Amino acid sequence: RVSKKNTSPQHNLPEGFWQQAFGVVLVVVALLLVVAVFGAGGPLMAAVLAAGKWTLGWAIYLVPFIFGYTAFEIFRAESNRLPFVMEFGTVLFLVFVAGFFHLFLQDPSDLQLAMTGVGGGVAGYSIDRIMLSLLDTKTSGLVLLVLAFITSLFVMRISPLSVFRGLAGLFRREQVDDENNRAVAERAAALDQKSSPIGELKMNEGVPTLASMRGRGGLKNSMDKLS
Repeated sequence: RVSKKNTSPQHNLPEGFWQQAFGVVLVVVALLLVVAVFGAGGPLMAAVLAAGKWTLGWAIYLVPFIFGYTAFEIFRAESNRLPFVMEFGTVLFLVFVAGFFHLFLQDPSDLQLAMTGVGGGVAGYSIDRIMLSLLDTKTSGLVLLVLAFITSLFVMRISPLSVFRGLAGLFRREQVDDENNRAVAERAAALDQKSSPIGELKMNEGVPTLASMRGRGGLKNSMDKLS
């Protein structure tokens, strides 16, 4: 006697389905955060925005752009998977930016002020508490700015040398444009010097002019009246 196995239909998802779904969720959340910034979206999004300000302060306004970029990278990556170091680097970037923003407050060591959502929030307060125990305000700001810059390049997989080459190329292009404009201006000035002004044109002898013709017409009329 042959026993029949119970075979139930299986629901197979395409590869990368959940990663792609997560990317879509990131895009939707980014759009909802933008809407919440303008005071819309309802009480839920207002609460989410308030929690984000409590955590990151002014750096929360960068989150929609970061979510959008992360979603773009998810759809572009092989198998729609991002390495963990990229996600960790994104979090570090937000913390460094929050700490930099928090230094603009009059008293960065005031926790109650940070919890209101200004500056860098609780994250900015925490990182600044460590930095200010070792460095002064200006030096801490410089260090945090450099760390945020390096972390952003790490996340976007851009080498610092390529950034510096791009900036140098922009300056060279401006110099070349200035030199070209200067050469065009010099050629135009040379052409102006070669061309003769209208006031310096010489008339051939015997060629009648408008003034002389008017004069002859007036003399003829006077003779007619006398006659």
